[in-house]
Amino acid sequence: MLREMQSISLSKPSSDWAELCGPRQERFIQNHLNGGMRFEGDEGLIRYMRERRCLLNGRPTCLSHDDYRLANFVLGPGKELYIIDFQGFRRVEPYHAMRGLLFSARHSPHFATGQVRGFFGGEAPLDFWELLSLYIAALAGDALPSETPYGQRGSLEFGG
Repeated sequence: MLREMQSISLSKPSSDWAELCGPRQERFIQNHLNGGMRFEGDEGLIRYMRERRCLLNGRPTCLSHDDYRLANFVLGPGKELYIIDFQGFRRVEPYHAMRGLLFSARHSPHFATGQVRGFFGGEAPLDFWELLSLYIAALAGDALPSETPYGQRGSLEFGG
């Protein structure tokens, strides 16, 4: 279904996606750095995002649901699959919409595997995993500041 939604191409490969997504990722980084919820190793996450931002160059864009994950799938009375929650529908790089795998895999690794194989008609190419890693890193960088309760600042260490 996602591949069908994305069949409406908006542009040929260009720098447009890098110009849209790169500054947004930098805002995530700045929000994280200014949000007060630093964690051990976050410098590596930031470096990873900045070093791999070049992967955004020359990518096509398409229309996409942009929150395509299990929580937005509904089975109808005849077991038809419906996709809901289209308020995030926007222009993105085709692989960007797959970042919901992070959430789907937690509930059903088999579903996430099927989603990837169904999208590609088999195994995913290497550039998919590289871009997906960058998109998930951006989600991680953005999550802590947005999840910090108002007025709470401090430091967070994982694994302890």
